Amino acid sequence: MLHSSELLFWFFLGFVLAARLGARRFDRAGLRSVLIIGGLLGAAGFGAVAARAGTIGAGADGLTVPLIVAGAGLGYMFSAASTDMANRSIDSSFGEVSALTQTMKNLGGALSLAVLTSLVSSRLVTNLTGAFASFGGTSAQAHQVADALGNVTSGSGSSQLAGVPDRIAQLIVTDLRQGYADAVSWAFIAMAACMGVLVVLGLCYPRDGHRGRDVPVGRDDGSVRSGRGNDDD
Repeated sequence: MLHSSELLFWFFLGFVLAARLGARRFDRAGLRSVLIIGGLLGAAGFGAVAARAGTIGAGADGLTVPLIVAGAGLGYMFSAASTDMANRSIDSSFGEVSALTQTMKNLGGALSLAVLTSLVSSRLVTNLTGAFASFGGTSAQAHQVADALGNVTSGSGSSQLAGVPDRIAQLIVTDLRQGYADAVSWAFIAMAACMGVLVVLGLCYPRDGHRGRDVPVGRDDGSVRSGRGNDDD
C-alpha cells in the first residue's frame, strides 16, 4: 500500500507542476499547442509505464520518471481545456457551459474507468486461461482465480493451492503475477493511445485568438472571456 501511494505521489507531482506551465502556455499561444505538447508527454509517459509494468521482475523503481511524465501530460492540458471552453461560450451561457464541462469530466472519468477495468479483466482471463492450460486447468478455473487473484498473489490465498507441490505452486503464482502485470499494462497502452488522439485533435484545432483570462472569474456579468482583442491581430 505504501509503495502504491508513493507511485501515485510521483504521478500527481508531475500533474501539479505541469498544470502551471500549461496555463502559461495557453495564455500565450492558445489551446492548440497545449494539446499537442500535453498529448505527446502523456503518450510517452503512459507508453513507458506500460512497458515497465508488463514485466513483474522489473520492479517499481523504474516507474518514477514515466509516472511523472504521464502526470505532466494530463496536467499540462487539464486546466487549459476547461478555460478554453469557457472562453468560447457567449456570456449568457457561461453557467451552462461550466456545468456541461464538469458533467463531461465526470462522465468521461466514469466511462474510461469502466472501459479500462473491462479491458484489464478480459486480458487477465485470457492470460490465465493460457497459463492454466499448460497445467491442465480449465477456463472456468481461470475465471475463478482471476476473481481471487489479489489474495493469491499477496500470499493470503495460499490455501487455494493446498495440496499442490511447492515447485508447481510457485510456477502457478509466477504465471498469475505475470498474467496480471500484462493485463494491467494494456490499460496504460490504451491511455497512451488516447493521449495520441489528443495530439491529432491538437493538430486539427483551429488557430485563433481564444487565449488566457484577462477578465477575472467571478465578475458580476459572469464573463471569463479573454484574448478577444487578439482576434484582430
